[in-house]
Amino acid sequence: MSFLNQQPPQIQIDLPTLEAMIPPLYLNPSPSPQTTQYANAVKTSILSNLDTSPVLLSYLTQTKSTHLQFFLIDLLIQVTSSYDKLSLQTKNGFRQSIATFISSTALSITGVSFVANKLSLFIITWLKYDYPENYGSFFNDLIQLIIKSSDNGEKMKLINFLFDLLSIFDDELIKFRHTYTEFEAQRANIIKDYLRINVMNDIIFVLNQVLSNANFIDASLVLKSIKVVSQLIDWNVLTLFGDIIQKITPMLNNKTFRISSLETINALMKKGMSIVDKVNIITLLNVK
Repeated sequence: MSFLNQQPPQIQIDLPTLEAMIPPLYLNPSPSPQTTQYANAVKTSILSNLDTSPVLLSYLTQTKSTHLQFFLIDLLIQVTSSYDKLSLQTKNGFRQSIATFISSTALSITGVSFVANKLSLFIITWLKYDYPENYGSFFNDLIQLIIKSSDNGEKMKLINFLFDLLSIFDDELIKFRHTYTEFEAQRANIIKDYLRINVMNDIIFVLNQVLSNANFIDASLVLKSIKVVSQLIDWNVLTLFGDIIQKITPMLNNKTFRISSLETINALMKKGMSIVDKVNIITLLNVK
């Protein structure tokens, strides 16, 4: 009998029980057998009946425990990896929950790095199967939240989340494309084509805003923006990046940003440039 066909154990999966039982799994170097058994039973129960998984998203929007958030997101990644096995109703519930989550709850999670990274991986794992056919406005919705936010702290968190998503998108769907299955390669091409046409100009706008205000923004976010630029260059037309490169080039004289800026220049050269343009770039590398 396969794992996914096993009879799910009878176990209480509600928010109060999860909040009591799961955090010690991470906080205690030697969690009790009861804690470990409960966590394993929850995983077995959900993975044995994938259509019960939307409750995880519901709990994710409610709990304040970062350790439970991490556990739930990790389990959601496992569920999403079997996305084609979910019922249509469950998939619809996923989309609705994610839309609500992004608009109202993501900020409370994306401020904690180890949870934010796991969250970004979950979103990209889900997008691999469902984007853009069934939720084509996902990135546009997120960028509109960034643009409309009047709270600077909130805006920076949302931008950070966007950059994390783009970096993990590169890791999952671009960087190791030579190892992809036919399905993964096809999905990557569909998503890239859609982003180029419908989203890339908005992403470039956000990147330009961050780089234009680099002196007033946390250096870690500026570094992320430069990294994202170097990743995007690989699969987009170079004409998109004219203004951005003009902003990055002076950063070669800043030790904090020098390595990341050089990686962007390297990405440009690998992409393909005329001899004249390459000479101009090399001339600009007369850094101090």
